[in-house]
Amino acid sequence: MKSIGFAALLTYALLSGEGKLVAQGMQLTVSVPDLPGKEIILSHRLGFKFYTDDTVVASDKGVVIFEAEKMLPEGMYQVVFPDKKFAEFFLDGNQTFRISFPSSKAPESITFSGSPENSRFHDWQNKLAASRNRSMQIQTRLKKGGLSADSSRILNQELQGIQKSNDQLWDSAINDLAGTLPGKFINGLKPVKIPASLGPRNSPANQERQYQYLKDHFFDGVDFTDPRLLRTPLLETKLDQYFKQLVPPVADSIISDVKRVINRSVPVPDVYQFVVQYLFNLYSETQIMGTDAVYVY
Repeated sequence: MKSIGFAALLTYALLSGEGKLVAQGMQLTVSVPDLPGKEIILSHRLGFKFYTDDTVVASDKGVVIFEAEKMLPEGMYQVVFPDKKFAEFFLDGNQTFRISFPSSKAPESITFSGSPENSRFHDWQNKLAASRNRSMQIQTRLKKGGLSADSSRILNQELQGIQKSNDQLWDSAINDLAGTLPGKFINGLKPVKIPASLGPRNSPANQERQYQYLKDHFFDGVDFTDPRLLRTPLLETKLDQYFKQLVPPVADSIISDVKRVINRSVPVPDVYQFVVQYLFNLYSETQIMGTDAVYVY
């Protein structure tokens, strides 16, 4: 990641009659005790890409202060260490808080002071990661085979319990962070839940109904009218999954879905530009025969 840097100073407004100084703009204090004298980078996302905002050398105690005269655009940002490990967080209306790392070797150990939204987001993220790791362990054990009937039953019951717990984890995080940028991000990423009324996947008819439901509701949680989500991986992740995994590789079907997704983005020019550019790039170099019609469209 190449640093472009910028001269950033914190300005203060004097409160009338009180003699107190209140910070205006952005000020992030980052503590990484095991990186004294090292360069720490602040960067932001635009979809899957990272762009450097500033680079600051840590003090002899491993403290870095990133400052800007004006608030930075709201979105997802990263603290990046010299070994390229990084930790992500959100900047929204509150851009004055402290970020601490016990060790740069474990960026997931990030903690926040003065930013409850980021604290709750990372608590959700860590719990979900632990749950997924346990699910993978169980699935790997079941695939190996050689288990007794009782052992298989117990593991499958645990797997079902984890899935139920995950559903509650998503819902509680969305409710807890309602109205915040992290809340919108989580809501947009939440997997589509297929209604039980569509039946089990034991027949082609049921599978088709479930597939159509998934397609119809895939973008329900994504707010295409919020340009802040461009500075997260949400939109590009959802577009990737939809057009690379769900849309049939047939020109007419692709064009129909392209129109539908583009229409969602029309109200906000920046989102519209991002979506159209993504789709244009995707189908300008496609290896699927017959989709040159999508490129022309």
